[in-house]
Amino acid sequence: VQLEKGSTATSFDYRPYGTELALCQRYFQTYTQPALRGTCNSTSTGARLGMNLPVVMRAAPTASLGTLVGYDGSVTNNLSSISSSYLSTTAAEFDITFASSTFTNGRPCSIIQSGSASMTLSAEL
Repeated sequence: VQLEKGSTATSFDYRPYGTELALCQRYFQTYTQPALRGTCNSTSTGARLGMNLPVVMRAAPTASLGTLVGYDGSVTNNLSSISSSYLSTTAAEFDITFASSTFTNGRPCSIIQSGSASMTLSAEL
């Protein structure tokens, strides 16, 4: 649907799929496998884990996270707490505490999906 001002219709404006997707992602993004990466700074915490966003959001988003787990290249570990430390229009970073001390200090850490969990970022009006 295209609305026009006045009584004269113009031709329909078509946008490429990628352009339309990027415009939508300015307001909402969902990840079933969030690309949160960082370094384990002790055996039970991950230093701030973060990711750059694929498009600039219209405002700093709010985050909603499902059941995710940490992975250090060797073992997985459930998260006991996660806080949105830094959310901007271009990046998302979280401070992570893991449920048990099974990680090796200094190893790279990432967050992976557990079941059908996901992470959403919303910058709705």
